[in-house]
Amino acid sequence: MAANSQEIKNIDVRKIIAFNLGGELYGVDICYVNSIMRPRPAMPLPNVPDFILGMINLRGSLLPLIDLRLKFNLDIRPLNEDSRIVVMESKNYRAGLLVDKVWELLRLAPTAFQPAPTDVAKIDQAYFIEVCPVNERMLIVLDIVVLLSDTAIIGEQAG
Repeated sequence: MAANSQEIKNIDVRKIIAFNLGGELYGVDICYVNSIMRPRPAMPLPNVPDFILGMINLRGSLLPLIDLRLKFNLDIRPLNEDSRIVVMESKNYRAGLLVDKVWELLRLAPTAFQPAPTDVAKIDQAYFIEVCPVNERMLIVLDIVVLLSDTAIIGEQAG
């Protein structure tokens, strides 16, 4: 039995949660997104890098809150009404990523993505894997596995 055209369209897209950070457009594959919420106070942790703001409680589980501006050495900016925490999950590790503003859920053709050229973003190239033009902007897709495992290693060393 052949799939109808609507089913094919839904299968043949990549779903990316896009957000603003330091004037650039970043994204993460939706398969890694657990939830999105307003910022909340974090319990400070000793002996961790400054980009780990502390631990937050998410439905009874504690997870680290990472300020991506500090992690990526971007200018510091106070929280505002648009600030959000994007809760990410990779393998058995979860963390909240503090972002300036969640832009939208994008549905993009897999063919629109390209390997990331050098110096396309303000951040270390180790943390992103590809780019995609979106509405006259460049979407920079983060490598969540690398980002979260890097943070997990730091957390284990601090503990």
